[in-house]
Amino acid sequence: CGITGICCLSGKGAVDKAVLRSMADTISYRGPDQQGAFIEDGIGLYHQRLSIIDLSDKAKQPMSDRHGLTMIYNGEIYNFVQLREKLSGKYRFISDSDTEVILHAYAEWGENAVRKLRGMFAFAIWDGRDKKEKKLFIARDRIGKKPLFYAVVKDQFIFASELKALMQFPGFRKEIDPEAVSHYLSYGFVPAPKTIFRNAYKLMPGHTITVRPSLRERDAQKKISINKYWDLSFEQQQMTEQQAMSQIRAILNEATRLRMIADVPLGAFLSGGIDSSAVVAMMAKHSSEPVRTFSIGFDEKEFSELETAFLVSEKYNTRHREIIVKPDTIKILPELAWLYNEPFADSSAIPSYYISKATREDVTVALNGDGGDESFAGYGRFFMDKYADHYKQIPEKIQNIIAHLLAMPVPVLSTMSIHKRLSELSALAKLPKDMRFISLSSLMGVQEKDELCTKQSKLGSYDSLKVFQQYQERIKADQLSRNLYAGIKVYLANDLLVKMDIASMAHSLEARSPFLDQEMIEYASTIPSWIKMKGNERKYILKKAVAPLLPPELLKKKKQGFSVPMDKWMRGELGELAGSVLLSKESLKRGYFNEKKIQQLLQHHKEKRADNGHRLWSLLMLELWHRQYMDRNKPEFELGKLIS
Repeated sequence: CGITGICCLSGKGAVDKAVLRSMADTISYRGPDQQGAFIEDGIGLYHQRLSIIDLSDKAKQPMSDRHGLTMIYNGEIYNFVQLREKLSGKYRFISDSDTEVILHAYAEWGENAVRKLRGMFAFAIWDGRDKKEKKLFIARDRIGKKPLFYAVVKDQFIFASELKALMQFPGFRKEIDPEAVSHYLSYGFVPAPKTIFRNAYKLMPGHTITVRPSLRERDAQKKISINKYWDLSFEQQQMTEQQAMSQIRAILNEATRLRMIADVPLGAFLSGGIDSSAVVAMMAKHSSEPVRTFSIGFDEKEFSELETAFLVSEKYNTRHREIIVKPDTIKILPELAWLYNEPFADSSAIPSYYISKATREDVTVALNGDGGDESFAGYGRFFMDKYADHYKQIPEKIQNIIAHLLAMPVPVLSTMSIHKRLSELSALAKLPKDMRFISLSSLMGVQEKDELCTKQSKLGSYDSLKVFQQYQERIKADQLSRNLYAGIKVYLANDLLVKMDIASMAHSLEARSPFLDQEMIEYASTIPSWIKMKGNERKYILKKAVAPLLPPELLKKKKQGFSVPMDKWMRGELGELAGSVLLSKESLKRGYFNEKKIQQLLQHHKEKRADNGHRLWSLLMLELWHRQYMDRNKPEFELGKLIS
């Protein structure tokens, strides 16, 4: 669904329904089934509904009770049946929806109700029970599956599921935050609580906002309080491998079963990796008919997992569909730049967009394997720290010889995988442990960013390292735990979940992730690091736990991830497009980047002297975002018109 709202911080004032409606209309694709508004003195709420549970009008939103509570909500509560049973003795239910459960839970437990919810959500409740102490309560789920943006404009608190909705509010200033741009260049996304604009923010996962218009405060900002209600501690428990395996299977089984509750057609993304395959295996266990599965691949076999996806499909007799993505997908670039609200450089947004589009033709809800890598150390950057330590133990003389060979100006050598790995290890070994993970999570390092950006832009002067460091410093356990926690807080919340929320919602598809169940993430954080990654084997304990469910060939296969052949694409038509856009007058006059450095990035990539594909993609998406949001009053979806 999509939610929007306006709250007068003065406590009084008429909310313009036309403005509220225009905000909601920009994100109507999130909820095409029903629309509804609630407007009273000082408050306006609007809801765009995607009907999943209880398709009747009884579950329509905004939803109100008899005592002065009204709510709008985006998400799913998976333990709503259990909560309903607890509340049914005291509260009368008129629908079968999870929305009404949240409403009555708030009536019973107040703001603490959010702690009892197991699911993904962003909701707002207008509490008008006390006429003198009316307040607005907003909550976002623990991990950040569902988004929530907010701003204060002219004594009005405004909020919405997406940033583009806030831009429709009269007086909203589209003033770019240079620090946000700097962080984007480092990581490919704008990390919360920042947005690309100075005056707008993201509510952090696991946090709530309470707005009290009736407080006698001259400063409107003091009427707004933000509180954290959940976090991970990574306090590891003693356990055997067998105990961990048994508990992982039990939680995954229950989390999958709960996510199969829907009154609409349901299926699954099947990437061919361990996580999504395990989810499909659990779905088959609970389904009385073949599970519908959807896979995406590329002509480049090294980036395609269709073969292993097919093995899983065969094993569980699923109704399987494959989609092939080709480089001509540059046609959707204007739409991607518009959909993501902010500059967003994860190129796997392309296959995510296409698989969501194809899946929505058959089902309304799709389960996926998101979250397994973040909790169980599935990415290469989690074990490179160990390799860097091994490299440091090599005798200094041999390290000097390796450094000399790496410095030789031979273009062919620079494209060899062993050259890349040794260069990476040599550089990582010189860094402090926390910095290694940050370096491996970055699109551009400090020096690269400084060389790329002009001095007048000052983009190279901001400290983007703190984005990860602030989280690493909170965990006093081992290095892997520090990195996993930072990865969940930064990469998972700001990249992976944003990518899937936007890609799925763009096609009115709901994506559900059993591995992102709070009980799974909480339990995974207590598993000792030595069995999460045993030796150099990533996801060791998860692989052992789900091995009986999967084809043996899948477990032996090298991890590929949901990535695209961007380096190859950027040497073709996409690279030509990037060059023409980034070196255009429109782009250069923004004053962000040194023209010669842009030319160098393009030239070195074209000549295979370096793999700059993803860096160039990030710069291209930044410029296309500017053209969509800063250079025009309405979106343009024809590429030719956007770049002309």
